[in-house]
Amino acid sequence: MVNRIGPDVLRTDADSRRALDRISRSRAPIGRLLMDQSVIAGIGNIYRTELLWRARIHPDTPGRSIDKGALQDLWQDAKKLLEIGVRRNAIITSDHAMRSRSRYAERTNIFGKAQCPTCAQRVRRVDIAGRRAFVCDVCQPLS
Repeated sequence: MVNRIGPDVLRTDADSRRALDRISRSRAPIGRLLMDQSVIAGIGNIYRTELLWRARIHPDTPGRSIDKGALQDLWQDAKKLLEIGVRRNAIITSDHAMRSRSRYAERTNIFGKAQCPTCAQRVRRVDIAGRRAFVCDVCQPLS
């Protein structure tokens, strides 16, 4: 069973190339690939939305349409954010957001928000494989 799990961003011995190569060969949308634990382990629903927004990548972008440099940056940002999450025991993807009233006390940029903090445009809620996600179509244009 463990062999079917993708590399975990938080492990020091994780082989990022394994995940990134699989993503770069896939026609599947990146929003779905990031939540597929057989591709990459450890990315949850909130992190998916936040990582893609920070990278300015639309969740419907096919994995193979994202250049390898952007995928490597996405891996590094995931590592950074998840390390902060473990250290602080909360999902924190924004230094400036107010602490959430939820039991998780997350601080996010666009997850669950109505307006994008960068462009002030409406954040759209989307469904990806039965899970809610959020996208700013201005900051994350579908190419």
